[in-house]
Amino acid sequence: MAATKREWYIVNDDYFVYARDETQTGETFTVGTVGIDEDFNITSVKIKASRDVAPETLYLAIKAVDGEYKPTGEDLSTGSVDPSGWAEVPEWHEISMSTHKLLASTQYALVAKSPGSTDTNRIKWQADSSSPAYIGGATVSSNDGGESWSVHATWDMMFEIWGEPSAVSETVEPATFEVALTQETPTILFPLQTMRPDTFEIALTQPAPTISTRFIDIPPLMEKDLIDPYSGGAWLWLVSIAIPGQVTRRIARNTENVPYNGYDFEKSNLQIGEQIFSGDGSIPRVTLRVFQDANHIIEDMINETEGALGAHVQLIRVNEKFLNVPVSALEADYDSLASESDTEWVTFTLGMPNPLTQRYPLEIYNSSTCPLATPTLFKGARCQYTGQDSTCTGTYEDCYLKGNAIHFGAELGLDPNVVRI
Repeated sequence: MAATKREWYIVNDDYFVYARDETQTGETFTVGTVGIDEDFNITSVKIKASRDVAPETLYLAIKAVDGEYKPTGEDLSTGSVDPSGWAEVPEWHEISMSTHKLLASTQYALVAKSPGSTDTNRIKWQADSSSPAYIGGATVSSNDGGESWSVHATWDMMFEIWGEPSAVSETVEPATFEVALTQETPTILFPLQTMRPDTFEIALTQPAPTISTRFIDIPPLMEKDLIDPYSGGAWLWLVSIAIPGQVTRRIARNTENVPYNGYDFEKSNLQIGEQIFSGDGSIPRVTLRVFQDANHIIEDMINETEGALGAHVQLIRVNEKFLNVPVSALEADYDSLASESDTEWVTFTLGMPNPLTQRYPLEIYNSSTCPLATPTLFKGARCQYTGQDSTCTGTYEDCYLKGNAIHFGAELGLDPNVVRI
């Protein structure tokens, strides 16, 4: 993400302050005084300055300030530049700084020093000494190498602070989570205002757990791209189709494959209809159409599984700039209620199963007749018979002779005189 100007004072420079040997100079500033009042990661600073003859290296630092508005403590961010090529008239110069998060509504000090420079080879940093108007800070100076500081409330230096949104590289506090995994595939959730931590300390109670992290709601770093269609990141549709007994198919409406949440979604064409609501109390429905691939793989899958009934379908909305940021709020889960196909498309009707249309009881158990011997279930995904016979009597003997006894659907251990539900 590109850096932007975050805090500044750039007008009415009518004098200058030196940076040489033991003399250090600087400007205190408060995040949000003229810029956006939010946390950010500093990337660079700009100062309006010139050189006298041949000064040595100029060092800049961002420091905290104490209760008297004076620089204090260790350097938070640093940068340096060789000013020997600068002009002898004031110009703006940018100096790259090491990354550090500056907090909203917080005051800091930008300090410049050039310990190798002298009275005749020095840096001149431009200042407003007649009508300073920056209310977030003031000029500060030190004549003893930073041991003590003076505040000059009637001066302001010419400066700009540049940075990037801190959400790009923000870490969770504390940076380490201790999580005991008591499920085979647990979910670790983090609050919306935080980012995922880089380190996990995990007590393994089961072998080879699956670990993934995701946002529950849309994180702040994605809000601009969600609202502004011209933000530069395209929004894509992804679909995951999980049919029992079949390999999960992952498809992207895109011209190239899309990596998302650890999986590769295959490029294809798909259409997602609007969710249909009605006032008669019927279950809402969504239509998903997937373009037939050359081998008709999905069509074969639904033919092998009695229309893919019971399949789980997930519709996912992703931004191409944030493919490593799964967000639950942008994912919708459905059951496949019906499916059909033609020469070009496979069409799924998605929704929540209506309990009033489901068979009840779901299964009837007996000891003698296999429930998979019906014309619609024989040779299906549960029966798995692949031989030449076109019918089945449903008896164990017939299943045994077909070499498919391992998939016999009745319960041989039940009392043959009863039926259990």
